[in-house]
Amino acid sequence: MEAKCELYEYEKHYSMLAAWWRAHRLPPVPRDQLSRLGAVAYLDRVPRAAVWAYKGENVPLGWLGFALTNPANTPRQSAAALETAMEAATYLLAQAGVRIIQAGYGTRGLSNILEKQGFICAAEGVREMIKVVTWEDLQ
Repeated sequence: MEAKCELYEYEKHYSMLAAWWRAHRLPPVPRDQLSRLGAVAYLDRVPRAAVWAYKGENVPLGWLGFALTNPANTPRQSAAALETAMEAATYLLAQAGVRIIQAGYGTRGLSNILEKQGFICAAEGVREMIKVVTWEDLQ
């Protein structure tokens, strides 16, 4: 199985990835919330997964998020593609000067991939929370 990654490009990838989110019964992440440090993994020239990397503004801290797979994948294809995408996203952060990378994924499979790449479990059973900031929050 030939694996490679491309940098995420809105014009090239977003409509395909939005369709993947909808196929997984999830709302697509708005395009302005997806980092330019995204990695789209291909197996045998077929897009199979994507992961985005985020970098802190004034600190060497980064975050991996929004792991997404092609809904047509087999479980094995998803695992292999996610491993490739996560490795590429981690590399992008390291090249950007990040020295600590956080990744919070709720499935054991994603945690296993990260552990193979040198991540350690910082806390078990933690619920990751997010908030989408609205204009009302700024009033």
